[in-house]
Amino acid sequence: MRNIYATAMPPQKISMSRKNDEWRRQCVEAIINMSGQLGRNGRTSKQNKQINYDLYNSKFDESDFTYVLDPYGLAEKWGEAPARLQAYNIIRSKIELLKGEEIRRGFNFRAVGVHGNVVTEKQQKKRELILAMLQNMIAMQGGMEVAEDGTPQTPEQLQKYINTTLMDPREVTANQLLDYFYHKERLELKFNMGWEHALIAGEEIYYVGIVNGEPSVRVVNPLNFDYDADDETKFLEDAQWTKEERFMSIGNVLDAYGDKLTDSQIDMIERNSFAWGRNQYGMQPGFAYTPESFMANSRAVGPVGSVHVAHVTWKSMLKLGFLSYPDPKTGEMIDEVVSEDFKMPQHLAEAGATLEWKWVNEAWEGTRIGNGESAIFIGIQPLLNQQRSVNNPSECKLPYTGYIYNNTNSQATSMVDLIKPHQYTYMVTWYRLENELAKAKGKKFIFDIAMLPKSQGWTMEQWMYYIDVS
Repeated sequence: MRNIYATAMPPQKISMSRKNDEWRRQCVEAIINMSGQLGRNGRTSKQNKQINYDLYNSKFDESDFTYVLDPYGLAEKWGEAPARLQAYNIIRSKIELLKGEEIRRGFNFRAVGVHGNVVTEKQQKKRELILAMLQNMIAMQGGMEVAEDGTPQTPEQLQKYINTTLMDPREVTANQLLDYFYHKERLELKFNMGWEHALIAGEEIYYVGIVNGEPSVRVVNPLNFDYDADDETKFLEDAQWTKEERFMSIGNVLDAYGDKLTDSQIDMIERNSFAWGRNQYGMQPGFAYTPESFMANSRAVGPVGSVHVAHVTWKSMLKLGFLSYPDPKTGEMIDEVVSEDFKMPQHLAEAGATLEWKWVNEAWEGTRIGNGESAIFIGIQPLLNQQRSVNNPSECKLPYTGYIYNNTNSQATSMVDLIKPHQYTYMVTWYRLENELAKAKGKKFIFDIAMLPKSQGWTMEQWMYYIDVS
């Protein structure tokens, strides 16, 4: 029986042959259980983020204003004040304005080759264009006719052509793909949604990866996300591990993980999502949640028919060999990267080949659907597209990317956090004004309660009512 509450991460500096199914599940369980126990990274609490989201939507908790509404703790005994605290929202208009400014910004992203022979080929093309321009200028000065073939004729035209038109075929393909996915993934809207999270919670997070065999970009809810990073890490893709928890319907589970689920696993998800005998929260205990997770996390219960899905990523270690050997024809040294099971051939060793072994980072991911002993583990493997630096092969990136704003040597501060004191003061001011208006009864007269016409059925409550409304 595996330990579903383990928080110690299994060793990562081991060979791929030792990274079996049990090791992979332990990694996923450890990250899920470690989440929320660090208490650092400069992030605000989930409670603070939820308060900000509620304030943005004119919702608030009256218990936060007890010091104003009931400073002496006598409201339950003597009754509440005649006024009511109202959410006069001064936050939303500011946030909507900034969202509008963001969405009006142009999408001017462009793919540019910066490594390999892309730069060399572009430089060669620039030299050819400069030479052709000079030849044409000399020919025109000599009275010769120059064919109009689209070649830049002046330095100004050449500079404009280089800046706007000159691209390597790989850059052309990359930009065409970028334009396609910009419309397919509705990036303009998703970036605006991420900007909204940044303004309200101070965190902007996206998932960029392969979903059901297709590239996908998704906005991540900061309330569902956790990560581990040291003090020097500023961007989430450089973290040691990440975890995202969601409650998903069976349809959304199939959309996201249908290529990894078997028929029996889909049957299990369906039974645990819609079976008879569910508890009052509409889910099967031990699958959608555990009692411990429910007590520890108010968001551990999702909508009826949904299941708990946790997706984690982390940096493991991979042993790579850096092989260098002479080309049999030219004698020039050729560099290659080989896997850990590579064995040096005798002919390469005799030719003077060298082999250096290094441990480098490797990004992994895995998903747990459900909870407890009946949980389903899928897709626990190295990322299919490892993002590595050309100059530093040990560097790799996780598929979650984003930033925590304004948390340098402090706790993150969002725009709503900055406006919140003014919002509270504004609400309290209007509460005080309404209270004063409610207490203003106008001109009254001194009245002996013995003169109250009780014989006519009058009561003190009826008398006070007519004083207020007359």
